[in-house]
Amino acid sequence: MFTLPPDESQEVYDGRPCVKLADTSKSLLLLLSWCDPRCVARSVDLDDLQLALELADKYGMETVMKHLETSMIGMKDTISARPVVMYAIAARFRLENLAHAAAKVTLKTTFEELATTFIPETRHITGLCFISLLKYHRACATEAVNAAKNFDWLRRDNQDVIFFTFSCPRGNSCSTTERANQLWKSWWLKYMDAVAVLLAAAPSSSVSDIEFIANFNTEISKGGCQPCCQGGHKKLAVFAKKMSKEIKTRISSVKDISSAVPVDNID
Repeated sequence: MFTLPPDESQEVYDGRPCVKLADTSKSLLLLLSWCDPRCVARSVDLDDLQLALELADKYGMETVMKHLETSMIGMKDTISARPVVMYAIAARFRLENLAHAAAKVTLKTTFEELATTFIPETRHITGLCFISLLKYHRACATEAVNAAKNFDWLRRDNQDVIFFTFSCPRGNSCSTTERANQLWKSWWLKYMDAVAVLLAAAPSSSVSDIEFIANFNTEISKGGCQPCCQGGHKKLAVFAKKMSKEIKTRISSVKDISSAVPVDNID
């Protein structure tokens, strides 16, 4: 662009041809600020960042785009509050690492909300990109729910697990129920069923949250079973953390969403 031969109407300053650009002075200033490694006063406003990305993409400035991506990945609070927006920006400009970080945070959002809430930034990406995000959410939910429904991963000889198989005194509401060829405490099974429902909607939901397990602590207490009342609350809290770790492991095994990002966008 800068080496094109000048025409008669081109302005010249100090013997140098002036190349006129259609970009605004604001957008060019934003772009140039990201070109200068000494610059520290970089904007973290999403509109400004998208403007800088547009120009960096327009002029093929890959290094600048990488700098912008690194900065945006560090915006943890923004990703947490607006994960779909960040995913859409990442998909639009083919920022794979940012797309992965944002997609992972969307797992805290219910599938219904994800699929039905209109986000203006998604207008700049293809339907395939957004469908890939929904499929990733569903795949993670399937893996997470399977941990709550299939008990094969539980070591039956583990002391924390054995506790949930002890038979309770006859007549208590925490009596045992058979599932997967094993007797389990009924209140523990209620916890696992509730976990499955929670994860089906949002696979990264907290299953060890104090408020979430409070209802099951109430279930333990009202059973009036001495062994459960004495050890059940603590055992459930320990198991909930174990469950959270298992869920994270299963979600991490799902195919990386970034593989779906480098598709043609509609701009």
